[in-house]
Amino acid sequence: MSRVCVVFSFSEFLLAFILTQNTAKTLPVFIGEMDWYRASAAGTAFLLPVLGFGLVVQKHLIRGLSFGAVAR
Repeated sequence: MSRVCVVFSFSEFLLAFILTQNTAKTLPVFIGEMDWYRASAAGTAFLLPVLGFGLVVQKHLIRGLSFGAVAR
């Protein structure tokens, strides 16, 4: 399953890279054009709010994902 996700995310990067040839760029394309040090820092900086949000709503995410799996 994870291989399929990688293929889909890479195709989204390629589509965004082709369609954004002006100054307006999506975040993955913007990070992809940086050198390695800045790309690492930018990727970490943009990942932290997403992880923080995930930790805050973790209880609700787990409940929602497992709600239909429990037989009553």
